[in-house]
Amino acid sequence: MAESQKNLCSLCGKESKNRCAGCKRIFYCSAECQRSHWKTHKKDCKFYQQSDKDTAAGDILSSQEKMMKQHKEEFDRICKHYGLNRGKKAEALAAFLTGSDGGSDGDKITPQMMKDKFDMEEGDAKTFLSWIHLGVQFKKEHIDGSAEALAQLKESKDAALFGVKK
Repeated sequence: MAESQKNLCSLCGKESKNRCAGCKRIFYCSAECQRSHWKTHKKDCKFYQQSDKDTAAGDILSSQEKMMKQHKEEFDRICKHYGLNRGKKAEALAAFLTGSDGGSDGDKITPQMMKDKFDMEEGDAKTFLSWIHLGVQFKKEHIDGSAEALAQLKESKDAALFGVKK
């Protein structure tokens, strides 16, 4: 089996054949790892189970919207809980994420680094960074790409055709 196709334990990373009995989406190498990871996985597990029911009922878009809403609510809870959305902590977070604090490389921030820097629970750090990653991807795909396309259009012979001033 190729390395990228191995099923790895969600807690320790060891190769595993045992799926979560609830959602059947993640793997554990032992009952001990599953018990240890339950607090982190519980919300996702319940969401995945509901999502599977919605999908079976043909309500796919609703499931995606629910997932985004749930993740956004969790992101907001994390920001509020750790005070990352106001004052000095918000400034420190912005500097940390952009690498302008001199102590981090904004592109290579790990959950462990977030945990250490902002005294966060590991699950919260993972959730926070996944939401940040999603925002960065959206910016790259939809905002940066649009600005680049507009700049190219301004330089093209079709600029006037689209009402774009050079």
